[in-house]
Amino acid sequence: MAQGSQPSAGAEADAPSPPARRQPRPPSLLDALVPIVVLIGLLALTIVFFGIDATNGPLQVALLLSAAFASLIAFKNGYTVAAIRDATVGGVTTAMSAIFILLAVGALIGTWNMAGTIPTVVDYGIRLVSPTWFYVTTAVICALVGMVTGSSWTTAGTLGSPSSGWPRCWAFPRRSPPER
Repeated sequence: MAQGSQPSAGAEADAPSPPARRQPRPPSLLDALVPIVVLIGLLALTIVFFGIDATNGPLQVALLLSAAFASLIAFKNGYTVAAIRDATVGGVTTAMSAIFILLAVGALIGTWNMAGTIPTVVDYGIRLVSPTWFYVTTAVICALVGMVTGSSWTTAGTLGSPSSGWPRCWAFPRRSPPER
């Protein structure tokens, strides 16, 4: 074999080593607060500019822009795209159980409303509940439904509107805010 065909041991030692990975540094207090301020600012501007129509899409854009801003802060602190992606996937994975619970609660509320359960509860409440016992009765009914369904969101969504409708039907006087 020719001498030039095989690399010598000294040539391997002279080869440049791959660059050392930079360790990400933890965010400072400012790094942690600025994305929150940007989020609040973008949401406020969206509501100011679009009003009630903000729910048709501009709020989602504001949320995405604030997430992109937070990603820029993470890049500044040395995190890689892969690390940010993994953190995002982990956060969404953690939130999925809560999202499914909220979807189920929404389906239950819609089903109860379409089936007439909520209007029936309002009707029975007006007929059976004494205005004197309104608060106690509401607390007991909400506690029972909360224990049966296991969800405070379901209780608030299904019994909140009937409970708030009872005093109006009994002609409870509305309290005016105190004058200044």
